[in-house]
Amino acid sequence: MPESNVIKVTVNKKQHRVRTAKDRDGWIVAECLDVKGAHTQGKNLREATKNIKEAIELVLEVIEEEKAKKA
Repeated sequence: MPESNVIKVTVNKKQHRVRTAKDRDGWIVAECLDVKGAHTQGKNLREATKNIKEAIELVLEVIEEEKAKKA
């Protein structure tokens, strides 16, 4: 990934580190460093931030469902 930045986003009162970078087509790619599998993109940083928050929520929801199944 080209030049990247790490920002913090809050989801469910918890902060997560998110790496952002602009891809060769100009889109902002976002990857959560704390939640494996949470990644997305957006036309700009605002959209990518909104999308990564949703992605983090969804991945955490799936993790909780999997834990419940095993219990």
